Amino acid sequence: MTTFGFFGIIQGTPDDTLLTIRAANRKDLDTLRGRYLPSLGDIEEDPETDYKFRAMASRETVAQALSRIAMDIDYANFKEKTEELQGSRAARIHGGLWEILWELRDERGGPGSP
Repeated sequence: MTTFGFFGIIQGTPDDTLLTIRAANRKDLDTLRGRYLPSLGDIEEDPETDYKFRAMASRETVAQALSRIAMDIDYANFKEKTEELQGSRAARIHGGLWEILWELRDERGGPGSP
C-alpha cells in the first residue's frame, strides 16, 4: 500500500527473475510506471481475477523502485498524503483498510500471542 496506489506483488511465473505486480485499477500501475518503474511491462486486464490489472517487471527493477519509493517518503500522515494525491474517496478507503488491519494487532505484545 502506497500513497499513490495499492499493489500486490507476487512471483507469478516460474521465472524467478520476474515479478507480477497486480492492482485493482489501471491508474495505480500507470502511476507506478511513470514515477518509479518505467520498465514495467504491458498492463493486462482480466476482470475475472482478484486484481483486475497485472504487469510484470524484473525482480531487480522492482527492488530498485521500492527503494526509491521508500526514499521519497516525506509525510507524517499516510491518510492525509493519500488524500492529497488521490482524493478523499481513496483516503476514506485507506482509512477503512486501516481499521480492518487494526484487527491484526498483537494485543499481548509478545511473540506467538494468540
